Amino acid sequence: MKKAPNFCPKCKKEVTNGVGPSDLPSVTKFLQVLPSSHLFYEAACFHDIDYHLGATEMHRKKADDSFLERMILAVENSCKWYKKPWYMLSAYRNWFFVKKFGWKFFNYKGCK
Repeated sequence: MKKAPNFCPKCKKEVTNGVGPSDLPSVTKFLQVLPSSHLFYEAACFHDIDYHLGATEMHRKKADDSFLERMILAVENSCKWYKKPWYMLSAYRNWFFVKKFGWKFFNYKGCK
């Protein structure tokens, strides 16, 4: 899996912060102390880029589904067998929350 960028490939603005919404620093701070935040850091950065670049609800859905796929790959490739069930649950938890609340943070204007 390739390393996640920190900057938008189009506008060069820094748009990633790992796990958590950039508009809610207290929530992000809490989420980033969870063990899963380190495992899912790359997936979350790609998700941030996708949210920054996207412009339609279809883009948001694709970004959320790609986020889940990347988190599952991280679990499969980086976790010991006995930790996989816990981290899989964490991946699906994260995916559920971005599916439900991500519209608040998605850039419906797309990157300029």
